[in-house]
Amino acid sequence: MAEPYDFHLNFEALHRSTAELERLLNQYRPENKYVEEAYQSLKPLFDKIHNDQLKKAIEGNLSVSRMLGESGVEIEYPDLRHAYSIFSHDVHGRTDDPDNDKINEQILLALEAARAKRDAEQGK
Repeated sequence: MAEPYDFHLNFEALHRSTAELERLLNQYRPENKYVEEAYQSLKPLFDKIHNDQLKKAIEGNLSVSRMLGESGVEIEYPDLRHAYSIFSHDVHGRTDDPDNDKINEQILLALEAARAKRDAEQGK
């Protein structure tokens, strides 16, 4: 049986995903109050990351996860949803988890199957 994964921060990935998420939140804040609320909620965490004060992976869910999903922000801004997903992985210390490769492989296989089904139904 494999050893349990030791959740740890990959600081390079975390800084990269933080910058991208912050960029998108700033882009959409003026037009959506829920994005503004998400930004304000995450701002203290962003500050800790920018100042290299976050030393270990965060446990539990971030408070904005539910807000983004329930408000429809994830549907309205798919690029923001994607950036938040990557940031969430990074801040929870899952960036280097070997299971990510397995999950990504399963996602790619499911996408290929869905495309094949769509193409078959369209007669391609």
